[in-house]
Parts: sequence; structure tokens; C-alpha cells
Amino acid sequence: MKRHLITLFLCSCSLAMLGQTLHRGTNVPVKSVNTITSKHGSNAAFAVSADVKAPDGTVVIRRGTPVEAKVTAVRARGCGRPGSLRARFLSVQAVDGQTIALDGIDLEAEGRNKRGLAIGLGVGLGVGTLFVPLLGLLAIKGGQAVIEEGTSVRGIQVLDDFTLAK
Repeated sequence: MKRHLITLFLCSCSLAMLGQTLHRGTNVPVKSVNTITSKHGSNAAFAVSADVKAPDGTVVIRRGTPVEAKVTAVRARGCGRPGSLRARFLSVQAVDGQTIALDGIDLEAEGRNKRGLAIGLGVGLGVGTLFVPLLGLLAIKGGQAVIEEGTSVRGIQVLDDFTLAK
């Protein structure tokens, strides 16, 4: 009888823990907290936009929790080349303080390409009028990449199974 009680207790404990598990591939909704530009990419901030719950309804990741992201920003350059942004989402904290690794698509943005405008005006006006300083129009920069505040990011998922610590 004692063995049966111990077995029943262990099974119920393991079932309770199973309910507080996020499985690999669980979606984590993310949004940008501020406006990010390729000129100032270092001020990027992202957060979880809705509670992420385990199958039993336990909240594992709270809404508003900051998401660690690596943001690569390339500033707009001369000759009309646009700026670009790429954010890769790395991890987030669970309600118990553990780190949960994330996987999924990268958020990308690119500014307006003004290469044709810069080359056309620079070369066309510079050669057409034989006025060499107009070649300075080749210094026209492309547009900066922008990710607006509140931009939702879909496709971010939990990398590995995760269980809350008790």
C-alpha cells in the first residue's frame, strides 16, 4: 500500500510539472518598445506583447518582459545606398527568473534606395554642364531604415522545451 501511495504521489508531481512546460516551438509574441532607426540602432528595445502560458494556463512569460535582441544597424551611405536594420531575438526571462532561449525569423528593415537618383543627377548634371562640383550629388545618401514603435514580430518561438522551477 505504501508503494502505491508513493507511486501515485510521484506521478501527480510529474504531471503538475508537465503542465508548467513550454514546448519547443511555442510562439512568443514580441513588439518593439520604441522607434528604431539605422542611424540610432543601439537604442533598440523589444518586449513580450502578451502573456505566454503553459498548457495548464500557468503564465510562464509575463506581458511586458524585455526581450534580449541583437540589432545590427547599417547607416545610409553616399551614392544613394540605403540603411538597413536586422534584429535577431535571443532570449527572454521566465517568471521564475530563468532564461528562455528564443529562435525564429529575424526582423529586417531597409531604407529607401536612392542610388539611381544620386548617380543620375551627379553624373548627368556634372557631365552635361561640365561643372565638376555637381559630381558632389553622388554624395546623396539613401534613406534610413526605420522600425516603428509597436511593430509586432511574429514567428519568434521557444528554442527548447522549458519547465518552470518550483
